[in-house]
Amino acid sequence: MRWPLRQTVAHKCNFQKSVMRAHSEL
Repeated sequence: MRWPLRQTVAHKCNFQKSVMRAHSEL
C-alpha cells in the first residue's frame, strides 16, 4: 500500500500554517 506523497506534503503544510496562526494569535 503506497501513501499519497502529495497529500502528505499538503497536510504538513496546512499543519504548519495552522500552528503559525495559533502562535501569532497568542
